[in-house]
Amino acid sequence: MQDDGAPVVALVGRPNVGKSSLFNRVVGQRRAVVDSQAGVTRDPLFAEADWAGRSFVLQDTGGIVQGAELLDPMAAAVSAQALHTAADASVIILVVDGRSGVLPDDLRLADRLRRLHRPVVVWVNKSEGQPELAYAFYQLGLGEPHSVSAIHGDGLGDALDRVVRLLPAEDAVARATPNDAVRVAVVGRPNAGKSSLVNQLLGRDRLIVSSLPGTTRDAVDVPFTMGGADFVLVDTPGMRRPGRVERASLEWITARRSITAVQRAEVSVLLLDATEPATEQDQRIGGRIADRGRAVVIGLNKVDLLPPDQVERVAASVREAFPFLGYAEVVCTSTVTRAGLDRLMQAVLAAATAFRGRIPTAQINACIHHAVAMRPPASLRGRTTRILFATQVHSSPPTIVLMVTHAHVLSDSYLKYLENQMRSTFSLQGTPVRMVVRERPHRAMAMRARAIGHS
Repeated sequence: MQDDGAPVVALVGRPNVGKSSLFNRVVGQRRAVVDSQAGVTRDPLFAEADWAGRSFVLQDTGGIVQGAELLDPMAAAVSAQALHTAADASVIILVVDGRSGVLPDDLRLADRLRRLHRPVVVWVNKSEGQPELAYAFYQLGLGEPHSVSAIHGDGLGDALDRVVRLLPAEDAVARATPNDAVRVAVVGRPNAGKSSLVNQLLGRDRLIVSSLPGTTRDAVDVPFTMGGADFVLVDTPGMRRPGRVERASLEWITARRSITAVQRAEVSVLLLDATEPATEQDQRIGGRIADRGRAVVIGLNKVDLLPPDQVERVAASVREAFPFLGYAEVVCTSTVTRAGLDRLMQAVLAAATAFRGRIPTAQINACIHHAVAMRPPASLRGRTTRILFATQVHSSPPTIVLMVTHAHVLSDSYLKYLENQMRSTFSLQGTPVRMVVRERPHRAMAMRARAIGHS
């Protein structure tokens, strides 16, 4: 069960029986990656769903394989993770392929699920227009099988009715992520340690970890509480250089999921491998975070593999490699020793607070006027701009509007100076700050505009 006591419904079954397609159909959006290639889903993916007035958490899991296929370490890890998810669920949905008929692996899996002592419902997928295909699955010994279609939605109503009837009464309260929970996207190149970081923060193996790059394929949302603060962690697939990824391929789709995860998050943890120099791809990922105006913390992972006297030098080189993320704190971490993890989440929380925050107009104007007094704007062809007032018009990220005369005179370097003065005055570490210049209309033009408005 989830820690908050919400009812959990787990979709389990062999690879490529349509679990992810059914997951997307039930939750009403394309949350799970779907591909004809078997074994696409690896980590459990969950989303809120409701049916007939009952809310629950639906979990998609990786395909469970048995026998000789378990010689593949990744297949073994995926299978173990899926069974662990099923053991924690309120209700288990065993998805089978109606066109394939009952296979030995279906019988073995049904036997394993019975030992979990959880309610199990059999959904016979891919049986469009042939409900009789479900009859063969009575031999699984798990009660009445339901004929369903992930493509057309056939039979899902009756199948979901059965599921919600099995939900325990004490779990009737819908799962809800606190409104103030900080959404954090963990991003980076493949094998930087993203899933290991999430598992260490959660204190359990929530996500599959492997030395093979590209283990994670979905952006997986995981809520948790740390130090009294609520977070939702989004572990994302590693992003390789675009030139190495075939468009519309499975990897291209998962890379797009990573970009979407950054957009949905408030704070991104850009995780780097301390044993390797920052690469152009690392910088490209950082640029995507900056372009989308999200707060950011740079995590320098695997510092346990560095000599102690080199850690600060490597951290300094990272700061130099990301001048456009100069507001981001660099935190040295190790998912092996847990060093720096508390500090990392403190930096995430501080960045989220700054990202969401609002600064009173009077304080902004005092800061800007002081900055102008110390260093007035340069003149252009005899014209000097005057900053009349400043105010914050948006948060997430903080957006400051400067009302000025002769806006074209203000250079980008001067706006950067004003931003730096604000950062030295207010707690803005970790968040971008947008400076927007608006020119006050000429007095005569303003009077004419008002006159036209009253005519």
